[in-house]
Amino acid sequence: MIIIADDNYAQLGVLPSAQDIKRTRDINGTDTLEFNYAMFNVVGSEEVLDEMVPTLKPQNHILTADQVYVIKEVNPGTDNLIAVECEVDTEELKSLYNNAFTRTNVTLNEIATN
Repeated sequence: MIIIADDNYAQLGVLPSAQDIKRTRDINGTDTLEFNYAMFNVVGSEEVLDEMVPTLKPQNHILTADQVYVIKEVNPGTDNLIAVECEVDTEELKSLYNNAFTRTNVTLNEIATN
């Protein structure tokens, strides 16, 4: 199940029409997620815009069972599909970095063993 969330991680809904889902990792270790999403659903004999299409925009988040991704690109494709490209969200990890940690006049061996 793929869930979409806004840039503040508030869940907006499920993406039931996601297809051709691909998860990859490049040589630098960056996880990516790509999928196509149908813009329209057929209701009776009429095409109706999928209500989740407006939420597919850059900087919104995609939540999977084990990872959070940031939407980087949304490109209209052919055959009623939107191509969505995402990268793993590393903002939370970056905010955990402690710039205030210092140990002066201590050898690297002491830091590693203490």
